[in-house]
Amino acid sequence: MYLAAHIKIYTNMNKIFLLIASAFLCLMNLSCNKANKGAAQETKIENKANLSSASQKNINFTEALGLSPKQEQQFESLREKYMTAMDGIRNDDEMDRDVLKNRIMKLRKEQLAEVEAMLDVEQFKTYKKLINARG
Repeated sequence: MYLAAHIKIYTNMNKIFLLIASAFLCLMNLSCNKANKGAAQETKIENKANLSSASQKNINFTEALGLSPKQEQQFESLREKYMTAMDGIRNDDEMDRDVLKNRIMKLRKEQLAEVEAMLDVEQFKTYKKLINARG
C-alpha cells in the first residue's frame, strides 16, 4: 500500500512536471519566433543600409568623372532610381534565387545603358574602370 501510494504521487508529479515543461517550451517557442521576426526585420534594414553604402564604396563619381552640375544631377537621379528598383527586388522574399539574379542583372544592364547615354566617351570609360575595380 505504501509503495502504491508513492507510485501514484510520483506519477501525478510527473504529469504536472510534463505539463509545466510543455507550457514553458511553448512560451519559449513563441518568444523566439517573435525575436526572430524582429531580428529578420533589423537584418533587412541593416542590409539595405549596407547595400546603399556599399553601392558607392567611397567612390566620388562627381570628382572621378568630372561631372558637370547637370550630369551630377542626372547621375544622382539614376542612382536613386536603380537603388529603389534593386531594393524592391531584394525585398521580395518569395522570389526564386535565379529569377532574382536575372532581374538584378537586367537592371544593371539598363542602368549601364542609361549612364553611357548620359556621359561622354572618356567619362564612360573611367566609369567602367571604377565599377570593375569596385567589384
